Amino acid sequence: MSRAPCPRPSDCWAWITPQDVVGHALAAFYAACRAIEPPPDQPWFVDGAEWADRETFLGELTAALVQRVNAQAIGAGVGRPDSTWPELPQGLTWPQVTP
Repeated sequence: MSRAPCPRPSDCWAWITPQDVVGHALAAFYAACRAIEPPPDQPWFVDGAEWADRETFLGELTAALVQRVNAQAIGAGVGRPDSTWPELPQGLTWPQVTP
């Protein structure tokens, strides 16, 4: 994968639209909601403690959003394995970077 030139600032984000970002955020929100639900046979409270908390939800939300954006970036030929957020959905790997 090689870097595409960005002669204008808007070229830096041309691979993703505001609508894409909103869609990813909404899908990540619902994925995080599902992720913190206990299994059907488990109660929400176990030994006086809830199954999940706000920090757990925050972690699930950010992970899902990052994975979705990274997956789109790979599809658009954007991103590098040494990026700040290299997490990818299961089954996806970063392409090799070519200078």
